[in-house]
Amino acid sequence: MMRLLTVFWLVLAIALGTGVFVLKYEVQAREAELAALDDALGASRRQVHMLQAEWAHLTAPDRLHRLADRFLTLTPVQPAQVTTLAAVPRPGDSGPRGLPVPRVKPAPGHRAAARRKPVELAESGGGR
Repeated sequence: MMRLLTVFWLVLAIALGTGVFVLKYEVQAREAELAALDDALGASRRQVHMLQAEWAHLTAPDRLHRLADRFLTLTPVQPAQVTTLAAVPRPGDSGPRGLPVPRVKPAPGHRAAARRKPVELAESGGGR
Protein backbone atom coordinates (compact mmCIF):
# COMPACT_ATOMS: atom_id res chain seq x y z
CA MET A 1 0.00 0.00 0.00
CA MET A 2 2.86 2.35 0.85
CA ARG A 3 4.50 1.79 -2.55
CA LEU A 4 1.24 2.43 -4.39
CA LEU A 5 0.79 5.70 -2.52
CA THR A 6 4.40 6.73 -3.29
CA VAL A 7 3.94 5.96 -7.00
CA PHE A 8 0.68 7.95 -7.01
CA TRP A 9 2.36 11.01 -5.48
CA LEU A 10 5.31 10.70 -7.85
CA VAL A 11 3.03 10.57 -10.91
CA LEU A 12 1.00 13.48 -9.56
CA ALA A 13 4.18 15.55 -8.98
CA ILE A 14 5.41 14.83 -12.53
CA ALA A 15 2.00 15.72 -14.02
CA LEU A 16 1.84 18.96 -12.03
CA GLY A 17 5.43 19.87 -12.94
CA THR A 18 4.67 19.29 -16.62
CA GLY A 19 1.49 21.34 -16.32
CA VAL A 20 3.36 24.24 -14.70
CA PHE A 21 6.07 24.00 -17.39
CA VAL A 22 3.47 24.18 -20.22
CA LEU A 23 1.57 26.96 -18.47
CA LYS A 24 4.78 28.99 -18.09
CA TYR A 25 5.44 28.92 -21.84
CA GLU A 26 1.81 29.73 -22.65
CA VAL A 27 2.02 32.77 -20.36
CA GLN A 28 5.25 33.87 -22.05
CA ALA A 29 3.60 33.56 -25.47
CA ARG A 30 0.62 35.62 -24.28
CA GLU A 31 2.96 38.25 -22.83
CA ALA A 32 4.80 38.51 -26.17
CA GLU A 33 1.44 38.85 -27.96
CA LEU A 34 0.38 41.53 -25.46
CA ALA A 35 3.64 43.43 -26.02
CA ALA A 36 3.13 43.33 -29.80
CA LEU A 37 -0.45 44.58 -29.43
CA ASP A 38 0.73 47.32 -27.07
CA ASP A 39 3.33 48.43 -29.64
CA ALA A 40 0.68 48.46 -32.38
CA LEU A 41 -1.65 50.45 -30.13
CA GLY A 42 1.09 52.98 -29.42
CA ALA A 43 1.80 53.34 -33.14
CA SER A 44 -1.91 53.83 -33.85
CA ARG A 45 -2.17 56.48 -31.14
CA ARG A 46 0.85 58.31 -32.56
CA GLN A 47 -0.69 58.18 -36.03
CA VAL A 48 -4.04 59.50 -34.73
CA HIS A 49 -2.21 62.31 -32.94
CA MET A 50 -0.33 63.18 -36.14
CA LEU A 51 -3.56 63.12 -38.19
CA GLN A 52 -5.31 65.35 -35.64
CA ALA A 53 -2.45 67.85 -35.85
CA GLU A 54 -2.58 67.75 -39.65
CA TRP A 55 -6.37 68.24 -39.59
CA ALA A 56 -5.98 71.20 -37.24
CA HIS A 57 -3.45 72.73 -39.64
CA LEU A 58 -5.56 72.11 -42.74
CA THR A 59 -8.73 73.53 -41.20
CA ALA A 60 -7.16 76.55 -39.53
CA PRO A 61 -9.45 79.53 -40.21
CA ASP A 62 -6.57 81.84 -41.20
CA ARG A 63 -5.25 79.30 -43.70
CA LEU A 64 -8.71 78.66 -45.16
CA HIS A 65 -9.30 82.40 -45.48
CA ARG A 66 -5.99 82.86 -47.37
CA LEU A 67 -6.79 79.93 -49.69
CA ALA A 68 -10.31 81.21 -50.31
CA ASP A 69 -8.99 84.67 -51.17
CA ARG A 70 -6.37 83.14 -53.46
CA PHE A 71 -8.41 80.53 -55.35
CA LEU A 72 -12.08 81.53 -55.06
CA THR A 73 -13.54 84.56 -56.72
CA LEU A 74 -16.36 85.07 -54.25
CA THR A 75 -18.29 88.30 -54.14
CA PRO A 76 -21.06 89.37 -51.79
CA VAL A 77 -24.56 88.31 -52.79
CA GLN A 78 -26.41 91.06 -54.62
CA PRO A 79 -30.12 91.65 -53.93
CA ALA A 80 -30.93 90.82 -57.57
CA GLN A 81 -29.52 87.30 -57.02
CA VAL A 82 -32.04 86.44 -54.30
CA THR A 83 -35.24 84.85 -55.57
CA THR A 84 -37.93 82.38 -54.57
CA LEU A 85 -37.76 78.67 -55.25
CA ALA A 86 -40.76 78.91 -57.59
CA ALA A 87 -38.83 81.34 -59.82
CA VAL A 88 -35.96 78.88 -60.37
CA PRO A 89 -36.45 77.05 -63.71
CA ARG A 90 -36.42 73.26 -63.63
CA PRO A 91 -34.50 71.15 -66.14
CA GLY A 92 -36.66 70.65 -69.20
CA ASP A 93 -38.59 73.92 -68.68
CA SER A 94 -37.91 76.82 -70.97
CA GLY A 95 -35.67 79.49 -69.56
CA PRO A 96 -35.33 83.15 -70.50
CA ARG A 97 -35.87 83.95 -74.19
CA GLY A 98 -37.61 80.57 -74.67
CA LEU A 99 -34.33 78.60 -74.61
CA PRO A 100 -34.23 75.33 -72.71
CA VAL A 101 -32.49 75.39 -69.35
CA PRO A 102 -28.97 74.00 -69.87
CA ARG A 103 -28.08 70.80 -68.08
CA VAL A 104 -24.70 70.39 -66.50
CA LYS A 105 -22.61 67.73 -68.15
CA PRO A 106 -21.29 65.20 -65.62
CA ALA A 107 -17.56 64.85 -65.38
CA PRO A 108 -16.06 61.92 -67.33
CA GLY A 109 -16.09 58.79 -65.21
CA HIS A 110 -18.89 60.07 -62.98
CA ARG A 111 -21.81 57.70 -62.32
CA ALA A 112 -24.29 60.01 -64.00
CA ALA A 113 -22.16 60.15 -67.16
CA ALA A 114 -22.54 56.40 -67.60
CA ARG A 115 -26.31 56.45 -67.03
CA ARG A 116 -27.40 59.04 -69.54
CA LYS A 117 -26.11 61.18 -72.33
CA PRO A 118 -25.98 64.92 -71.59
CA VAL A 119 -28.37 67.16 -73.48
CA GLU A 120 -26.56 69.34 -75.99
CA LEU A 121 -27.97 72.82 -76.63
CA ALA A 122 -28.13 74.21 -80.12
CA GLU A 123 -26.32 77.50 -80.49
CA SER A 124 -28.58 80.47 -80.88
CA GLY A 125 -27.78 83.10 -83.48
CA GLY A 126 -27.80 85.98 -80.99
CA GLY A 127 -25.19 86.73 -78.37
CA ARG A 128 -25.77 87.87 -74.87
